[in-house]
Amino acid sequence: MMAKLRRLKACMVERGLNNKELGNIIGKTDGYISRMLNGSTIPRLDVAYQICDALEISRYDLPKYFPISEVKNNVPVSQPHQAAN
Repeated sequence: MMAKLRRLKACMVERGLNNKELGNIIGKTDGYISRMLNGSTIPRLDVAYQICDALEISRYDLPKYFPISEVKNNVPVSQPHQAAN
């Protein structure tokens, strides 16, 4: 897991982004980005996609940068849509 997160951090460095800048792009705090990079926070799939988009990483390459089995298990369940009366 840590090797993938190191790869993600290296991609951030290549793009010239620090934790705060990436957080601003995806609407998260720099603390969240820091916790994600050290493995204590696992992002939801939608957040992982936002990070991929921000870092110009193909979504197909997501498993190279994230512990995908953990990310997939952390996807929020959507609420059923209720019809208006």
